[in-house]
Amino acid sequence: MKWILLGSTLIFSSSLLASASPSISPRIVGGNDVSQVQPWMVSLQVPWQQGYAHICGASLIAPQWVLSAAHCVEDMTSHQLFVRLGITDLNQSGELFSVDKIFSHQNYQSATLTNDIALIHLAKPSSATPLDLLAPIDFAQLPWQTSLQVLGWGATNKAGNEYGEQLQQVSVPYVDCPFNNLPSGVICAGGEEGQDACFGDSGGPLILREQGRDVQVGLVSAGYGSNCAEAGMPGGYTSVSYFSDWISQTMQQVWLGDVDLGNIRVDEGYEFSLPLHNQTDQVVTLSSVQTTSTFIQVQPDMLGTQILPNTSLNVAFEYTPTTTAGTLPASLSYEVTANFVEDIDNNGQSESASADLMLTLVAPTPVPTPMPSPNPSQAPTTEPVITSSSGGGSLSWFALLLFGLCAGYRARS
Repeated sequence: MKWILLGSTLIFSSSLLASASPSISPRIVGGNDVSQVQPWMVSLQVPWQQGYAHICGASLIAPQWVLSAAHCVEDMTSHQLFVRLGITDLNQSGELFSVDKIFSHQNYQSATLTNDIALIHLAKPSSATPLDLLAPIDFAQLPWQTSLQVLGWGATNKAGNEYGEQLQQVSVPYVDCPFNNLPSGVICAGGEEGQDACFGDSGGPLILREQGRDVQVGLVSAGYGSNCAEAGMPGGYTSVSYFSDWISQTMQQVWLGDVDLGNIRVDEGYEFSLPLHNQTDQVVTLSSVQTTSTFIQVQPDMLGTQILPNTSLNVAFEYTPTTTAGTLPASLSYEVTANFVEDIDNNGQSESASADLMLTLVAPTPVPTPMPSPNPSQAPTTEPVITSSSGGGSLSWFALLLFGLCAGYRARS
């Protein structure tokens, strides 16, 4: 079997130009429009020009947790990713959420899409109804040829070069994978001519609809063959049942949220906080905090603070003005590590958690110089005018890679 690995292709839609919200890659092949909002259906988006661009699908599985494919968020930082809920059309606003942490599977391999799964934590909870995950015991009893639904904003034609903004869904049967050497945790669905997920659908949910209840069985990961929707070529989906332990363990840990502070004046002190989440069933005690910056330190009264189970604490920090020379504005990234007294996983070592702190140092605002007072005996020839300006920074980070074709196995992003 020949195989290829494809990245995303940025496609601008003319109907989105007014809001500068282009979409990435195409849509479901052989599907139907979804006109009613699916509250758990997510569009992963990134800042682009004056708006946002869709890059992948995902699903809301808890008020602050989103499930997607690891290859959708590969090499991304939290401040680069946004979650949009409550839409069926990419022109709609819905609700936009920022992200404070991305957890990709620790053994994810991009070349083979092994362990192609990721969890995304929202900076604030959503009130939308989450999607239930199929329990392992129920998945074990799922019969072959069970009709499943896959949803996404992906390709509508086999070649993957026709586009639209409307959410699509298509029915695909649950089948045995007819390929050798697939990664563990991959299940297959589809294989019927003209009906499939395609480029741009990655991370979107594969669901079972029974008695008016939606349950997620898998998420879009890979395709086989030279085109989408080929007869005898079912799509590859990451099984949520296979990764149920990883999902639970990832959601039940202690971590620091990533934060982008934006513009910070180089000559002024600044206080801020990082969210510390304790999603375990134990109390944890903050013992120490280190940063890779000499001018950003935790406020001493935070040390010794206890964080109760399933609660969060805003850990206070302070930026001390620096005289560091250099070109401004300067976009900087630092690592913050929080250490705890407790050994939560009983491995003989105290727990710790790290986060990325992003900021842009900007120049101080120039102090206006007063004009000299005119000679009382001589009227001024012109009115004095005082002008001032302030420094500002800009962030330019977004880049998309299109991988070369090699023939048959491709990431669907």
